[in-house]
Amino acid sequence: MKTTQNSLKLFAIIFVFGFTNIFSQSSATYEIKFTSVWNASNHGTLPGGAHWSNLIGANHKNINEFLEMGMMASAGIEDVAELGSNGAFINEINARINNNSPTAEQLINFASVSVATGSVTLPNLTFDVNFPYLTLASMIAPSPDWFVAINSFNLRDGGNWNEGDTNNEINIDLFPYDAGTENGSTYSLNNTATIPQGNITSLVNVAPFNSQRIGYFTITFISSLGVDKETLNERVKLYPNPSNDGLITISNLQNSGIDKIQVYNLLGKQVSSEALNNETSKTLNLSHLSTGIYITKLTSEDGKLNITRKIILK
Repeated sequence: MKTTQNSLKLFAIIFVFGFTNIFSQSSATYEIKFTSVWNASNHGTLPGGAHWSNLIGANHKNINEFLEMGMMASAGIEDVAELGSNGAFINEINARINNNSPTAEQLINFASVSVATGSVTLPNLTFDVNFPYLTLASMIAPSPDWFVAINSFNLRDGGNWNEGDTNNEINIDLFPYDAGTENGSTYSLNNTATIPQGNITSLVNVAPFNSQRIGYFTITFISSLGVDKETLNERVKLYPNPSNDGLITISNLQNSGIDKIQVYNLLGKQVSSEALNNETSKTLNLSHLSTGIYITKLTSEDGKLNITRKIILK
């Protein structure tokens, strides 16, 4: 019954919400990198086919919106921990996003690491000030119901966005957890269910693990968008979006300071780059690209302005 659902491709599903003019620094852009250091010396003899499931999560409004250590796991977290399957958790996240009073801003769904030790990066995620908490989870696979997670990490530092250390990096160590939903004390699948369901508990110093971290996140601050820049963000238009012929015009660029337009696919790979020279509008010809969702990044020469938009090619 327990089979992992993994993807070797990095992908992201990003729902971009509107910005508000009430706050200064009302949005910020970060890069998120997951690095695994899962190894036999610290975490027991590794199983055959050791890997990680796709990282899944969201940024949200309230603490403990999706999980809480020491409490019972939701059905979505159970599936992530036992199966490496994200469908139920995606449904839980989308329910918060689509609520009349949303408590989550965007679904963040990216890379599996297909081996025990490796890393994967998701660039250019923009967060609104009303949804500053970050939650992400991934299955330690294969295992009964073991996973890693960051829960409700606050990207705000007082009244400002957290810009990290001198390298603009925030480093978060990751340790293993037991979801409390399936029995088993070794790297194995298809174990009996835990009845009654237990709570999420730490596996630090519980065999096969010791006290050493199993991975870490590096969250790199890229830029923040204040009131003046938000006005520009609202002014700049991309159309038609979706595009049926691969042509997308970006308008109202006068006095913007934007000098580069880059397009990324959902693997994080740059697929187009255009320079601007005091132009008021620019038409991108993306007809050579496959249909799908892409991320357009508009940046200024000094790097202080960073506008990210989702575009769709049909």
